[in-house]
Amino acid sequence: MKKILMFALAGLLVVAFTVPAMAATKTVEERLAALESGAAEWNFYGSARMSTFYSQKNEAYTGTGFKDNDLTWNLQGNSRIGALVKSGDISGSFEYSSTPGLRKLYGEWDFGGGSLLVGQTYTPIDSFYSNQVYGGDEDLLSFGGIYDGRQPMIRLKVGGFRFAAVKPGSDALEEDSVDNKLPEFQACYVFNAGPVGLKFLGGYNQYNTKDTATDNTYAITSWIGGAGVTFGAGPFYANGNVFYGRNLGPMGLYNRTDTDPVWDGTNYKDNNTLGWLAVAGFKVSDIIAFEAGYGHINSKVDVLGVNYTDTAQSYYVQAVITIAKGFFIVPEVGVWDDKTADAGPLSTDEGKDTYFGLKWQINF
Repeated sequence: MKKILMFALAGLLVVAFTVPAMAATKTVEERLAALESGAAEWNFYGSARMSTFYSQKNEAYTGTGFKDNDLTWNLQGNSRIGALVKSGDISGSFEYSSTPGLRKLYGEWDFGGGSLLVGQTYTPIDSFYSNQVYGGDEDLLSFGGIYDGRQPMIRLKVGGFRFAAVKPGSDALEEDSVDNKLPEFQACYVFNAGPVGLKFLGGYNQYNTKDTATDNTYAITSWIGGAGVTFGAGPFYANGNVFYGRNLGPMGLYNRTDTDPVWDGTNYKDNNTLGWLAVAGFKVSDIIAFEAGYGHINSKVDVLGVNYTDTAQSYYVQAVITIAKGFFIVPEVGVWDDKTADAGPLSTDEGKDTYFGLKWQINF
């Protein structure tokens, strides 16, 4: 891992010293003049999304001893409005959600052999292989998917390779302080081989946490490695991914299980997580398509000789019905199952959320 880190740092140094030496095709003043004169190409867009679902959470899920039947009738938080901008070899984008909140804001320079991005957007390890819509487009991301969200970063892209220095993550005890000395490093490589698309990815994060009561310092290391695949043959498609990682909570990954390192009274214990998902779909026509998916995640940490396990899964079936260009609805039925949290021979059923309903979406 140290060798990987050294190579990553060396790559960043090469970029830092060589990129400024490359000749830009336009000066800053010329770019500003192009924007002001309207020569830059602006493309605005938006997406309005409504969740209309009925769900039943059992007694274990609510933790109250009673079932809870709920109707969701909300504008989804990931409804958005934004724009794509291009002026010569410079492009960029901004995007805001209905929360409201900033989703993306970045600029990207195409220097011929690749591009350099500065700002906030999806990270190299983010992977989207499911179209599950319940929970504001969950996409099985916390049930075996790989998702770090949209983070501030500096990203280099060359061909199918992407390398980024990302805002570092951390997690600490209540009385601890945190010391980050390096950004989080992420990379992926994507390519297609006929009907098959492949993605290989990895990430690394390290920070120190200090117990202010004892003045002891502890190093927390997080990493992830994984792969994803897409396959299409006529109207049929299948997608999936698998990953294994350590202490993914401090990296900021979206996981249904507890993926933080655990304090046992004297030190932090590593939390190891395995996740995977599989999706299959069939497009009947331009009007209707069907999809089914399953995701599973399992996290384990050994504290004082007891192996604690936290497991969750989700599965669903849906239809995507196109009403008009840019307008579609998605009827879906499925389950969020937090399964069990184990402590050796003991286990706790964390319950199920069974749901059905519709997502409504109009892109404009």
